[in-house]
Amino acid sequence: MYVISARNVNGVYQKGLDLLMQEGRFEDTRVGPALVLPMPVTAVYSRPWERVLFNEERDANPFFHFFEALWMLQGRSDLKFVEYLLPRMRNYSDDGWLIRGSYGGRWRHWFEKDQINQVVQNLLEYSGSRRAVISMWDPQRDVNNSHKDTPCNTTMHFQVHGERVEMTTFCRSNDIIWGAYGANAVHLSMLQEYIAMKLGIVSGTWYQISNNFHAYMGVLEKIVGTEEEIEKQFMSLVDGEEYQCHDVTNVPISHGIYSGEWSVFDADLKAFFQRFDTEGPNLFLGPEQTFQTFFFRRVVVPMWHAFVTYRKEGAANAHTLIDAMMYHESEDINVDWHHAAERWLARRIQNATRTATETQN
Repeated sequence: MYVISARNVNGVYQKGLDLLMQEGRFEDTRVGPALVLPMPVTAVYSRPWERVLFNEERDANPFFHFFEALWMLQGRSDLKFVEYLLPRMRNYSDDGWLIRGSYGGRWRHWFEKDQINQVVQNLLEYSGSRRAVISMWDPQRDVNNSHKDTPCNTTMHFQVHGERVEMTTFCRSNDIIWGAYGANAVHLSMLQEYIAMKLGIVSGTWYQISNNFHAYMGVLEKIVGTEEEIEKQFMSLVDGEEYQCHDVTNVPISHGIYSGEWSVFDADLKAFFQRFDTEGPNLFLGPEQTFQTFFFRRVVVPMWHAFVTYRKEGAANAHTLIDAMMYHESEDINVDWHHAAERWLARRIQNATRTATETQN
């Protein structure tokens, strides 16, 4: 087994891609040619809450990753919400209504139990428990089926060491570009932080075990070059510390919530999705006072307004709205989601300008 360790997703992404370039072999898969490692990989994140990937070539969509994570925490499986964020999500729905393999649906409802609450209760009763497990894989319904979406991540284990919740996740098949170091780095680490909040402690190390570690050639070529170049080149990538280099910081979902009062976060989460269900994709959240928690007022609301504006009016108009996230406590700081969203929108403005110039010429 390979083991890679880094401070956060930026370093793990770079080291994982470097390892794949050095040790990977070409294979034909069910969905096309891929570069695959010959054995499993464990990625060790010492600061998993630094979950935002800033790599320019990867161009991760921070709006999709952020709101998909909230959609999962609420236990949702509906297509309508995630399709608004990313239209191609419809390709993963069997019936045009639900995403069958949604992790949130599996966490909250699939086995007729709320597995998140079970884990919290288990660890509250005995902090040394080794039975705090969440399963996403259903052997009775996920084996030998033709569904469009089946969970890639299968189980999650939680342990309390000192005053930190550590998490180990197992993935049967991990696309490192779109999955492991894209969406998974956000929604799984946010679940870890959510459980820690309910326990009144903080997140610790995250161990991410990928049984099949790969990248599809069509995606990989856009990032690092052609197949011939991949075979010849050795990529030397440094351990990215964007959280230090760009002076950005994470705002915990529990910020300003006193121990034992985490229910206000759940209330805000529920209220957000109730508003979406009632008003539809173009909902305007209104004044900050609509929500009780700092996280929703100063992170969720600006992100949502910026994204809705982007969809309706374009990146230029959305760009100014994201600055509402800069204010934190009594000083201006660069919130990680603000930094990622600002850069993502700026790249779209640049692309639109370039296209317009080429058209005129």
